[in-house]
Amino acid sequence: MELNTVLTGGHSQMVLCLGVNAGGQVASGGEGGEVCFWSPDGEIVSQKSFPSRADVNSVCFPPQQGSVVYVSAGEVIELLDIRSPECSQATFAFHNEDVNQITVDPKDGFLAACDDDGLIKVIDLRSHKVLRTLKGHSAICSSVRYHPTVPREIASGGLDCVVHLWETTRASPRTSVNMREVTAAGMEDELMPSPYMVNPPFVHSLDFSPAGDVLACGLESARVQLLGRGGRRDLWPGASLEGHTRGVTQVAFVPNHPGRTQDLLLTAGNDCRMMLWETANITSEDSFLPENSPSITSADKLETIDLTSTKSKIPPAYQSSGSGRERESDKRNQGACSSALKKKKATLSMKHKDKINWLAPSTSVGSVNLVFVADVSEIISVYQWKLA
Repeated sequence: MELNTVLTGGHSQMVLCLGVNAGGQVASGGEGGEVCFWSPDGEIVSQKSFPSRADVNSVCFPPQQGSVVYVSAGEVIELLDIRSPECSQATFAFHNEDVNQITVDPKDGFLAACDDDGLIKVIDLRSHKVLRTLKGHSAICSSVRYHPTVPREIASGGLDCVVHLWETTRASPRTSVNMREVTAAGMEDELMPSPYMVNPPFVHSLDFSPAGDVLACGLESARVQLLGRGGRRDLWPGASLEGHTRGVTQVAFVPNHPGRTQDLLLTAGNDCRMMLWETANITSEDSFLPENSPSITSADKLETIDLTSTKSKIPPAYQSSGSGRERESDKRNQGACSSALKKKKATLSMKHKDKINWLAPSTSVGSVNLVFVADVSEIISVYQWKLA
């Protein structure tokens, strides 16, 4: 992986977020209400400054429309045409606190946005009305993602250390995974303190694999936790990727292209590092919770890991009932569980000059991969690598 070029002149303050459409056009949002649109060759197409000067925390190209982009500035979301962004095509002012991320469903019918109140607003893009407000997080909701092939399915994560899986037809989460308990289960056999134990597992970033069978979670504890998604739209803890030494601020799967046979995951964090992971074998059956784990009943009934909903699904180390002998047996089972979560090494690791705010990967013709990187500066860095 090497630095290809830098994009300059579009921002006067820190760049906070990025988006890339299928045609290679880039949208960038930053502090002070600045948003900039770039051509595939790195030239500025257009710019806009929001009068409110509220930070632009998220930009999102709808999957089926390449020339428009949804942009959040503070608590307001606007639909802009990248060729003439001065006039907004639509405005959605349904949030009371700053919006942290926007996501659009695969059919361009609905938009979901999460905010500092911990709420997720699901907006019907045809009627421009709120379809539903999802209330499940007890702290800031930092990330939200639509499933790439299931229009009504959303994953969300927040600073309450919880990941929820929602159906937008339901007011409550279908499945919930508490990262504190997943982390505790994986640390049973650790003898020395590590970043994975000291820092709380706040959820900073989420992304589904292209097929939607894996959800990657970037955590403040420096860990990337993979969650498997079952056929009945449930989640369960899988392998953890341990390579970062500080909080993981971004996880992003590389878009698929013809000829690629495996998923590639990019991660970045406050340790100023970017890492590329090949997830082909990480998500195999033996990398998920084993049959003897107290958290599930059998290997072929991986229906849900809602570690917060009922006492029976909480790891035994957190349960007060039962004899000492039973608890010792549970600890041995939990140790087997943690050892089964394979610790993989990154395929590539790259040191960046600053802490990273956002990653936006893109695949071009000829198997040349680009990743656009926003950090604490006003410059966007563009890295490339070529697959063998």
